[in-house]
Amino acid sequence: MVLAFSLGATRASGQTVALDTLEAVSGPGALPLGLPPEVPLPTRIAAPVRPRTALDAYEGQIQTGISAVYNLELDRAEVIFSAIERAAPREPIGPFFLAMVDWWRIRLDLDNTSLDDRFYNRLDRVVKLCDAKLRANPNDADALFFKGGAYGFRGQLRIYRDQWVRAAQDGRRALDVVEQAKKVAPNNTDLMFGLGIYNYYAATTPVKYPYVKPFMLFFPKGNREVGLEQLTIAARQGRFARTEAMFSLAQLYFTYEEEFTTNPTDVYRKALACTQQLVQAYPRNAIFQSYLGRAYFKLGRTGEMVAVYDTVVARAGRRETGYTAKAERDARYYLGATAIGAGNAELARLHLERSLTLTRAMPASEQRNNWSITTLLRLGNIADWQGDRPRAEALYNEVLGLKDYNKTQDQARAYLQTPYRR
Repeated sequence: MVLAFSLGATRASGQTVALDTLEAVSGPGALPLGLPPEVPLPTRIAAPVRPRTALDAYEGQIQTGISAVYNLELDRAEVIFSAIERAAPREPIGPFFLAMVDWWRIRLDLDNTSLDDRFYNRLDRVVKLCDAKLRANPNDADALFFKGGAYGFRGQLRIYRDQWVRAAQDGRRALDVVEQAKKVAPNNTDLMFGLGIYNYYAATTPVKYPYVKPFMLFFPKGNREVGLEQLTIAARQGRFARTEAMFSLAQLYFTYEEEFTTNPTDVYRKALACTQQLVQAYPRNAIFQSYLGRAYFKLGRTGEMVAVYDTVVARAGRRETGYTAKAERDARYYLGATAIGAGNAELARLHLERSLTLTRAMPASEQRNNWSITTLLRLGNIADWQGDRPRAEALYNEVLGLKDYNKTQDQARAYLQTPYRR
């Protein structure tokens, strides 16, 4: 679940395309974002003729570093942003984008808390530097932007760490700062990202997760439709937040929007539009690829889905940056589910057994439970399919020993009574 500011994110022919053939695009304007594809992009905002602020002066290096982050060239990005920090020690630019590097390292392995303190320390440094600049000039738009972003980043991680009160405090601070920045710089389209995140999740999260309602009592009400519009503006026109806004749109299409629509297929098509463009621009990003594969899976575009997840599995086998056990686990699960649909029981079994092994090696969590119980049920189906009833019964009983998820235990009980049949 991505709340950030709210409590602080192919080819139409169906031809299979190998992801390794996609070329990376770097530098300013790297991501040709549009939502959806048939909507023409507005003319890109012209770059300043001469530097007006430190942010303008370092824009070229910043954009190069951002591209490195999204291609998971995280060591390279660290070098770029560290150089900016040394050159401009009184500016929040360096520590803010170094925190962004840490955020993506954390995203790749959310169960690992070893980088949390450094991430928080860098963001604390951003806030202190911004406060110093704001004491000299309360209307410093860049300082307001970075300060609001720092609170948003921090709040987002606190949500993942179940620190709801602290996350809510960061969300309140972030919203206040972003609204002030909007008054100072009304044409700053990057601010649409923070406002869009707030509006969307403030409206939808209490509906999806009722236990969050007490944390939202002292927050302004959100607006789902306005949030979508603001995120779309940031994804099309944002200066530094374009990719993050597009990724946030992809996430909410998968995790929220299908509950607020009567046409899920349309939602999945929008998710596909986002993830195709993300992967085209950043073909080495395992998280973007995983979302692309899910979009193809939801739309029944099997050949393209298999091409995506085969690439993820191959890169995970080579231990490429970002292609973690979780990325392989997800890929194997969807490949196994697809093999079941294609009538290939043995291939499905191999993928799902590997997926289960990877899941069991992960720290105990509700997510691990949910992946385990779903995979065990499918493996039980395969055992029935292959005529191994004792193994099927053992797998169904293992499902009953875990915490229920999405009525999976009811299905297991039914299969214990009547074997699965294709």
